[in-house]
Amino acid sequence: MRLSLALLPLLFVFSFALFGNLVAEERTVLPGVVVGVVDGDTADVRLASGMIRIRMHAIDAPESGQPYGGNSKQALSSLVFGLTHLDTDNSTLQGVASISLWAGLLLVGCYLLTRRLWLGIGLHAAWNYTQGTVYSGIVSGNAPPTGLWVSSVEGPDWLTGGSFGLEASPVRGVTVRDSAFRGVTKGSRLEHVEDLVLRHVVLAPAQ
Repeated sequence: MRLSLALLPLLFVFSFALFGNLVAEERTVLPGVVVGVVDGDTADVRLASGMIRIRMHAIDAPESGQPYGGNSKQALSSLVFGLTHLDTDNSTLQGVASISLWAGLLLVGCYLLTRRLWLGIGLHAAWNYTQGTVYSGIVSGNAPPTGLWVSSVEGPDWLTGGSFGLEASPVRGVTVRDSAFRGVTKGSRLEHVEDLVLRHVVLAPAQ
């Protein structure tokens, strides 16, 4: 488990490098919405013409049910969450990478711990509301709203997050890193225990 979590940053760096090469070339773009992650290299996408299942090119991640299959699915879920912020007004690579690495893993951990979406949705909404509506801050590269108080962050862009906002700041990443890794680690252990119990119930001979 510790080894797989340690390799997640390398997976993200490789994925963003691959993504950068792809967008640099002229290709036909089919706009769609990712509606589900199957495993570490496969996702379900809804296009205007209907649903399709796509597999990432040149990536062969462990399948669900294989060793580290759950971790690869968590990594792709976090990456998809980060890439959804590419079309914001002031999107930056640092911001998308930061959201994928820390916010994505934190929300994945929320789901693994509760097996429900409400905790992750509530945490995400609370962050955006507090940063934007309360402190008038930039939220994920969008124009700052007029909130209850007007706040300002000073310093170099790489430290403050620049035009993308505090989500791109490494300070923010450090503050949520432990919570994200603890949530994913503990949630994965619970998932493993549930899988063992299910196998025992299914494979146990009838009394």
